[in-house]
Amino acid sequence: MAQIMNYSPGSRVTLYLETIDATGILADADYTSHTIDGYHGPTIHRLILPNFQIDGYYPQPMTRFDAGIYYYQFVLPVGAASLGSFFADIDFLDPATDTMRHHAFQILVSAPYGLYSISTR
Repeated sequence: MAQIMNYSPGSRVTLYLETIDATGILADADYTSHTIDGYHGPTIHRLILPNFQIDGYYPQPMTRFDAGIYYYQFVLPVGAASLGSFFADIDFLDPATDTMRHHAFQILVSAPYGLYSISTR
């Protein structure tokens, strides 16, 4: 199930990933013998835009903040074209089981003060 996040156009989105070992403690997985899309760490696999196009910039690696905590930031486009639902998914190695896992985010983008319009008064 995807985690749902709400944003406005032009906002900076931050996606967090927490990895936990078998004892329940924050831990990094051992990526020495594993790569995900060529990266040795959790990776933003893809970003699906509201028009169902896949952003060609991905995959991209996440940044390690501390043991077992990773983040990735990007800025949403502005204007009416950015309204809708974005979908981002992360691939990572689970330190508890040493297996590949997947986590998804749904980013809902809505107009901050109502509908956008092409007319002005």
